[in-house]
Amino acid sequence: MPILNEEDEPEGIQNFDLMEWLDGGGSSTGEGNLGLVDVRDDDFADFGHIKGSLHYSVDDFEANLEKFADEIKSKKFNDIVFICMYGEMRSPSAAQLFLSYLQDLKNSDPDSFEDIDVKVWYLVGGIGRFVTEFGIDNYVLETS
Repeated sequence: MPILNEEDEPEGIQNFDLMEWLDGGGSSTGEGNLGLVDVRDDDFADFGHIKGSLHYSVDDFEANLEKFADEIKSKKFNDIVFICMYGEMRSPSAAQLFLSYLQDLKNSDPDSFEDIDVKVWYLVGGIGRFVTEFGIDNYVLETS
């Protein structure tokens, strides 16, 4: 049975927990694939981002929900963490939008939904707090 957040809301993940997942190569269950989605706009390239992050500008995200859902199915992500600069507006909003999309998909097209087994998160404090706590580590962060 596909996993969805129990309260139909994305959960916040703290920086130290995300760093453990990155270091361990896993996700919330300790296994599986972790997907990172940076929803910043122009500041995506300027400030740096976590290596391997997908980039979907929050302004274009809603128009790309179907494409994004196909991408997470093909990559078999078990956890998806949305990231923005501060973790206050863009990433929680994009995470909620995607979670609502998954709920609608579950209700309208259950066969399509069966291939999606994912939990949705957003990074509390965003990349700004992440860099403050961990510094710019070449293993984790890269700039374009």
